[in-house]
Amino acid sequence: MSRAISAPIDLNLLATLDILLEEGSVGGAAQRLGLSPSAVSRALAQLRMATGDAIFTRSAGQRMVPTVRALAMREPVREVLARARSLLSPEQGATEEQPFPLKDEIRPEPWRSAFSPEAGRPADAVSRFMGYVRATGAGAGARSLTLDEADDAFSAILAESVHPEQVGALLIALHRRGETASELGGFIRAARRIVPPAPPLEAGAALDWPVYISPRGRHPFWFLQAAALVARAGHPVILHGHSGSTGGNGDLLALHCRALGVRVASSLAAAKRGLGKHGIVYLPLAAFAAPVIGLLRLRRLFGLHTLANMGVRHLNPLRAPTSLIGAHRPSYPGIHADALRLLGDGEALIGHGGRGVLELGPSRGRGLQRFAEGDVAEIALAPSPRDNLRRGARPTTFDHWLKVWRGQAEDPQATHEILEVAAVALMMATRSPASELRALREQAALCWGDRQQQAPAAARVRTAVSRRRITP
Repeated sequence: MSRAISAPIDLNLLATLDILLEEGSVGGAAQRLGLSPSAVSRALAQLRMATGDAIFTRSAGQRMVPTVRALAMREPVREVLARARSLLSPEQGATEEQPFPLKDEIRPEPWRSAFSPEAGRPADAVSRFMGYVRATGAGAGARSLTLDEADDAFSAILAESVHPEQVGALLIALHRRGETASELGGFIRAARRIVPPAPPLEAGAALDWPVYISPRGRHPFWFLQAAALVARAGHPVILHGHSGSTGGNGDLLALHCRALGVRVASSLAAAKRGLGKHGIVYLPLAAFAAPVIGLLRLRRLFGLHTLANMGVRHLNPLRAPTSLIGAHRPSYPGIHADALRLLGDGEALIGHGGRGVLELGPSRGRGLQRFAEGDVAEIALAPSPRDNLRRGARPTTFDHWLKVWRGQAEDPQATHEILEVAAVALMMATRSPASELRALREQAALCWGDRQQQAPAAARVRTAVSRRRITP
């Protein structure tokens, strides 16, 4: 008996649908997928034709609203894509450096099988954790966890020794009451414990630069271009982070890094080699602390940031002497500084960035906190002149971002932001006082002008440093 042969299915359409449902806009999906908006619109038209459903409708405010059929397809589509990636994944692990574009080599699971309902867990860990939930969620009598209690609680979470319901209850209780420095410090200490020991470096990384980005963010990654300038100035930079996405074209941060010529490492050893050879490297969170990703992904279920989203910025996998920390909210820099004091950490520059990455826009001055040897010094950046900055809507696509770096497009506002971030990063890398920021901006501008040269601009910058007598 003959059987009809169905038309081949384009799995790229399912990947596009998955991203469209997450982003809620054609433009946002296009940026995530590395495609043009017209290409995503064509894919949406094909999905509508294949399903016989509108997939999205327009609200009164012209917002894209998924149909009932589209919402029902969300989880099945993700399951199909996950199985497809599993089938097509190589048997061996990811290599140290892969060609551009990224093919999603590292695929950590959000939680392992130990979180299944029937899995056994140590009774003592479950009992202690129950006490932590009661202490933090007991209404008027609620209290914060001590450093040791938070360390114990998050160690149990990362070891998957407690039930997922307990994990959710504790994280929500902490967020509702307001996270404290002792709780943040406890998470950092527990998370650092699962990071493999960093291989010894002949010359340690000058700057630890955490870059943990929400996949819903639409602002271009100008901070990566600033990091590249610091490396060109002769100061090694270790970027580590997570973009919240392993679908479509893979890790967005890795995609952008490769476009700048920044190597992507698959392990701490590979990061050490890449840092020594190239002066800058990006280390995905999956390559050194994969269990933490499960906690970060809970944001999709909770709809809010948890303590893990704050603490992951302090992992410092290569133990660099100084870090650049971005805080999600204006009130968080103080909590970050107090946590570092509890842990006895080294230097850090902490500032508010809406995406949790240190970003300095031109619209107003930004207050920064410089943490060193247990003390905090406030650094106030004056508002920048706006006469020469572009007003109104600006391109936010990957193509525009790359053209600015290559000198094929001009964006004064973006250039200003890049140079401001590079200047404060150079301040930390060189351990210079804030009074030298003007000179450091000039050095960042030198590197910006030389960014397309094959050889780094370190020699020119070092000459400028010596003329300004900045401490190396």
